[in-house]
Amino acid sequence: MKPIVFVGHRQNLHDVQMVAKACNRQVVGLLDKYFYGNTDSVCGVPVIGADSMLEDTAFVEDHDFFLTSWWTGNENLNNPEHSGDNLRKTRIDLLDQQGIKCTNLIHPSCIRIESSKLGNGIIAMPHTAITANCVIGDYTVVDWYALVGHDCSIGRNVIIGARATLAGGITVEDNVRIGLSATVVEGHERDITLHKNSKIWAGAVVFDSVPEDANYTHNHRILKRINKENQDV
Repeated sequence: MKPIVFVGHRQNLHDVQMVAKACNRQVVGLLDKYFYGNTDSVCGVPVIGADSMLEDTAFVEDHDFFLTSWWTGNENLNNPEHSGDNLRKTRIDLLDQQGIKCTNLIHPSCIRIESSKLGNGIIAMPHTAITANCVIGDYTVVDWYALVGHDCSIGRNVIIGARATLAGGITVEDNVRIGLSATVVEGHERDITLHKNSKIWAGAVVFDSVPEDANYTHNHRILKRINKENQDV
């Protein structure tokens, strides 16, 4: 197998390195244009180049890649114009443009039913479960102890927080964030969908579909982002 290069900084690379090691994969470096040239390494992983190296055909042919760019915070960038979430999406676009299919990192302790289908660039941390007939989209993160129930459909770039639980048959669209210990379960609606770019707060229990771009709080409130440009003064 080819050595892995991480794409994008995150503060805690240790967890991803641990999963790679458990999968018997070698990690040789990190690409990040904001850290290349001013930072030797991140969590012991050498910074070997900028994002633009993904456009180098010879380099790409010699390596596998895994997206590590994280969705929260910009405290290490000193550039308020870029949130971690936007950077992650930008790097996904770059990987797609170059036709790079990132490797999966599935920890050996993850319980995965064979009928589930995985995209590319997925990580399943220790003690997770991906059950029967699930479809998991590219660049999804299934964090420690999270459970994805039977027949769930998970979009691209979804982050399922540690100890979160998705009951059977839940649809999760692209770029959804599900917080720590959140639970999504059939309740008021038989078919529940977490629509694009929605965020489920830590500890929330969700019984209903959540609209696009909305936040679902731990006290069952839906907070919708207001676009001021479209509001009458």
